[in-house]
Amino acid sequence: MNKRILFGIVLITTAGLCFGQTSALRDYVGMISQTFHPDVVTFLEKLKSQVEKRGNSSAARSIDNYLKGDSGTGFVYVAGDGSNYIITNYHVISQATTLSVTFEKQDGEKTKFSELTIVAADEDLDIALLTFAGG
Repeated sequence: MNKRILFGIVLITTAGLCFGQTSALRDYVGMISQTFHPDVVTFLEKLKSQVEKRGNSSAARSIDNYLKGDSGTGFVYVAGDGSNYIITNYHVISQATTLSVTFEKQDGEKTKFSELTIVAADEDLDIALLTFAGG
């Protein structure tokens, strides 16, 4: 099946299911975090230092926030066979060396899942499908 059609079907189905149950929506939306290649980190830290020396603290904070790795949101899609996936945007995962997702309950309790795997991604559609380590 064409991956664009598959992404469209998954996206429409998931959106309908999630938004039909808004009370449970929070349990299915998480913050995607990424870690960067060490060379990228070194480059950005040097850039941040240069920007700070020039007095542009706003740009330096932006670089620092980028390096923290919180890059966007993703939501869980449970397939008919019980497999769990995360749907997010391509731009959220495009620079990652590793990926994780953190879910936060209403009481503030957080659960983090590391080492997500990219199953499929489409830069043109700006969408990506991730799976959890170990299924």
